[in-house]
Amino acid sequence: KLKKDYLTVLLSHPNYDPQLIYIKRIPRAKALAKDIGLGVFTFGIPVLVDVFNSDFYKVSPKTKEFNIHFEYKQSYMTEEYVKIKDSKNPEDFKTWLSKYTKSVHFQEATDKKDSLELSIALFQETESAIDEFIASHQSSNYLSQAQKIKDEMVAARELFAKTKTENTVSAYESFLGKYPRSLHNKEAHKLLTDAAEKVAVNSLNSTSMVNYMKNYLIPNSTFFNTTELDLRKSKISKAIDAQLIKENIKTDPKKTYDYYSNLWKAYINMRNQGLDPYLNHLEQTYSYQSKICDVLFLKVKDANTADKQSTLVAKINLDFPSLDIYDAAKSPIITTLENMQKGTGVVKLFNVGYLPHYFNNMSERDALIGRDYYIYKDSTFQALKEITYEEVSLNNGQLNGVTKCYKGSQIDLSLNMVNNSIKDISYYQGGSLVQTTFFPVNERTYYYEYENGTNITLKVINDVLAQLTVMESNIKAYTKSKNYGQISVEIQKWESIYAPALDLISKNPIPKDKAYTPLMTKTNSIASLTKIALANKESEEKIAQEKRAKEFLEFWTSISNSSSSGSSGTTYSGGGSSNSGSSKTKGSCNSCKGTGECKTCSKPTKMPYTNDRCSILNREETKLGYVRCNTCSGWGYKSDLAHKCDCPNGIGRCNGERCRVCSDGYIGWHSCNDCGKTGKCKSCGGSGSSKF
Repeated sequence: KLKKDYLTVLLSHPNYDPQLIYIKRIPRAKALAKDIGLGVFTFGIPVLVDVFNSDFYKVSPKTKEFNIHFEYKQSYMTEEYVKIKDSKNPEDFKTWLSKYTKSVHFQEATDKKDSLELSIALFQETESAIDEFIASHQSSNYLSQAQKIKDEMVAARELFAKTKTENTVSAYESFLGKYPRSLHNKEAHKLLTDAAEKVAVNSLNSTSMVNYMKNYLIPNSTFFNTTELDLRKSKISKAIDAQLIKENIKTDPKKTYDYYSNLWKAYINMRNQGLDPYLNHLEQTYSYQSKICDVLFLKVKDANTADKQSTLVAKINLDFPSLDIYDAAKSPIITTLENMQKGTGVVKLFNVGYLPHYFNNMSERDALIGRDYYIYKDSTFQALKEITYEEVSLNNGQLNGVTKCYKGSQIDLSLNMVNNSIKDISYYQGGSLVQTTFFPVNERTYYYEYENGTNITLKVINDVLAQLTVMESNIKAYTKSKNYGQISVEIQKWESIYAPALDLISKNPIPKDKAYTPLMTKTNSIASLTKIALANKESEEKIAQEKRAKEFLEFWTSISNSSSSGSSGTTYSGGGSSNSGSSKTKGSCNSCKGTGECKTCSKPTKMPYTNDRCSILNREETKLGYVRCNTCSGWGYKSDLAHKCDCPNGIGRCNGERCRVCSDGYIGWHSCNDCGKTGKCKSCGGSGSSKF
């Protein structure tokens, strides 16, 4: 109903200002006619209210349609501005300005946009960028600033051209002082640094060169790329390196020590200037370290007492501070011995610990690495502990000859070197020699152990040789007395006699002339004697067999003759005698042919062995009671585990897993099944004869 209370409309939104709309009304035509018509009955007084129809009014056509323009609230526009006011992107401000033209922050936002756009133009470092800004910001509050910058650019350009022509340190410094942020700033700093470098190098003064690095190269280093900076660092470092030598080294041999001391002090002082990493390694100056150490070696050599050496160390530390630039705590004497090149002779060192240091700081490929430890009688010991005195032998700066180390008054270790190559090293306990390890060229290392002055390593070999010598003598005696059975007994001792020597050689490859060669010589001698004995035995057995055959023939001849003459009672004894009245006769055993030995294990069999050149050969051997093992082919070890040893030809056999078939007897042999290890003929029980 268009009552008076409903003729206004309020439009509102959180982001906009509210709008009040006024609506006009007019009476409806029909309602008005009725009102006038009824006035006749009301004595001409019109009825102001249509009592018949409550909808007496209608909206005026003029206010049926209307346009509303909403305005953003200032609070809302402020909130949106706060969101972007710290932005560094001018586009954010452009977008905001296009939407909120009536904000109280409109000018502020405009200024920020222009400020950012001016900064972007300056960042391009070109006059054209500033010109473009000026042309597009004629109403900007930053226009005057941009025009001023443009004027400075022009003035700086003109002055810089003049400064480059002058090309002096003062000219560049003046330009940078006047225009510290010009478009030519980077180039000006580079040219300033180069001009200052030229002055420093031409000064021929190391102090001036250091000042150049501190005042120009280092402060301006950020204006150069890596390659440019490296070139300048290299140039000034070489100049300083050469200048230090010129300033301190003279051609007066009488003052060599003093000159070297001055040079080294200047070098260390230069390293302490804090110029890293701009000052490269001063190679020429540092190379004098070896010459300095050659001079110091002579003084170390002369300081042959503990007091003299202690005084010398204090003087070296004073005259040549940090002689080892990488380890200031290292003894200067050790540094001297490590870096000299011409030192020759034996020097005495007191509480220096040169050789312990040498052993602890060698390369992984050095033959001596880990050699301060050694094993003696299956126990591990460490040498070079608490060394108090050393005698170091050198030749032209290298260890050469015998160097000795002492713990108190007792020698602890001696090292024998030839031109810095190790020959042998000896270890001592309580001052007594206990082991010497040898390092032959292109050969495996080996060692000798000692006890009370006796070489107990070679004693093992000598003891075996002594037992073999006894065996050799016994075989000769038994051969002479024709006691061939006892020879077999001697041969059966072979393995037990050899065992200590074989165990030693497998662990310690001592020279062949000390072990293998004498053992093989003795072995070949015994083998030859045994072969002769076997040949003699076979010859005697053959003669005896022929004799028995002859006697047997004579016996049968006599029987035949007796039969034809009717006689009886004759017997054959097999020995040429007869016994009357016997009905039984004796002769040679048909199985063993009278030898009394087992026909299976008494036959010679081929056994493999290796000679001193590791060639595989065969020889005929006999062991009564045993036959060759077919499982291991006589080697005594599993064939699948036999592997190459370190001999030149690589075909020797090493101790693999013992063959289980022949492990109950001799290596490579197993028990004879026919005689049960007795070696006796099964038919005659070893008597060699049989009954007829």
